[in-house]
Amino acid sequence: MYEKLWAMADKQYKVKINAEPFDVLVVGLPSAGRYGSMGPISVLWNLACVQRAWSGKSFLREGGVIIATASVGPTDENRFPSYNEALRLFKTVHLPEELAVYEDDLLYRPEYIYAYRYKRGFHGIHPLLVYQPTQHTLENTSERLIVGSGDPGAIRDTQCTPVRTFDEAWRMAEKTMGRDPATIVLPGYFGFGGGGIIIPQ
Repeated sequence: MYEKLWAMADKQYKVKINAEPFDVLVVGLPSAGRYGSMGPISVLWNLACVQRAWSGKSFLREGGVIIATASVGPTDENRFPSYNEALRLFKTVHLPEELAVYEDDLLYRPEYIYAYRYKRGFHGIHPLLVYQPTQHTLENTSERLIVGSGDPGAIRDTQCTPVRTFDEAWRMAEKTMGRDPATIVLPGYFGFGGGGIIIPQ
């Protein structure tokens, strides 16, 4: 039974492409994600979800550029009580793995425990668990350009670059990757039935 289910999942979610790794990834991010409203930490995490969605070898070359459209608002401090603190801590380290020294503080701080138990907030440690998978994206892309953000400062805090328009982002990508870079566009990746694994052949 499980073999049939895996075969169905592969058919629905795996996409094979005959191409060398791309220079630029273009993707639209949802206004709300798995964790509610799209704050800056969620933007970075969603980029990591797409950029790491491959099997065998990456579809985006090392040092490639990501252009994402996103509507980013302020972090809901009731639902995500420790997220703004995590953003502040993120600016004190070079890589997400270095945030491990703050785990105990976020795990056991009384106000975060209270919010988790009684106010339906995410646990204090949650933003660090979201940050950790983003390290691969931060290390293996040269630029992460976020188009249309309403909070450019928060985007900068996540080591991404806020950009006003797609045309401006495209010019920046060409400066990095050269004219007419090989580009993969995933407009509906986060839509209904979207997501999946990309398999370069």
